[in-house]
Amino acid sequence: MNGKQLNLFAPGLNVEYAVKEAMQLAARKSGLSRAQIVDEMEKVAGRNGVRLNSGSAARLTEDMLDKWLNPQESERTIPLKALVIFCRVTGSLEPYQVMLAPLEAEVIAGEDVLLLQMAKAQQRIKTERRRLRRLEMQIDG
Repeated sequence: MNGKQLNLFAPGLNVEYAVKEAMQLAARKSGLSRAQIVDEMEKVAGRNGVRLNSGSAARLTEDMLDKWLNPQESERTIPLKALVIFCRVTGSLEPYQVMLAPLEAEVIAGEDVLLLQMAKAQQRIKTERRRLRRLEMQIDG
């Protein structure tokens, strides 16, 4: 953080319920069944050396996913390493957007990243042009 005071009217810091709702929506919008999401998550996790669950369960199950997606199941929250994979499989960044909202931050991706980089580069160019003009004025005196 940069020390800036956060807006008192921003969403609250307890984002668990909202993240679970965002995950439910992401699962629905993905066009995949819960079983397909589980299978794809297992495949992605396996390719990346990530273990999705803790405890004695050998692999992720639909029942575990259902608990991670259920806002009423406050005892079961998706681990961060599994959330990254869930978002990759469903193609949604909304769960992260919900987490960042209370911090007055946003997720950017794809072309928006390039646009932001371009805007920053243009701002640096503008600043350097002003500096160059000042130097020229000093030389021309």
